[in-house]
Amino acid sequence: MGRSYQARATAGAFPSYSRAEAQADLALHVLSVCGALAGGLWLLLGPGRAQDLETWLCLLVYALALLGGLLASAACSTPPARPSTR
Repeated sequence: MGRSYQARATAGAFPSYSRAEAQADLALHVLSVCGALAGGLWLLLGPGRAQDLETWLCLLVYALALLGGLLASAACSTPPARPSTR
């Protein structure tokens, strides 16, 4: 069995993930961001159109906050770029 996440991560260092873990993480982040975009647009242009301006603005804030949270999660879990070995 491999080392645990905490054992692999050192203070201030980005944890090292296997290639499969990184690909799975990327795929889930792409799906979640696309889902948030589609859901936010549906919410604003579907049921939101029948609401008054104040309610529509609340839905807009909700959709943007959801998208922002997912983008922040993706940015936080993306490993730093490795220097070129050329």
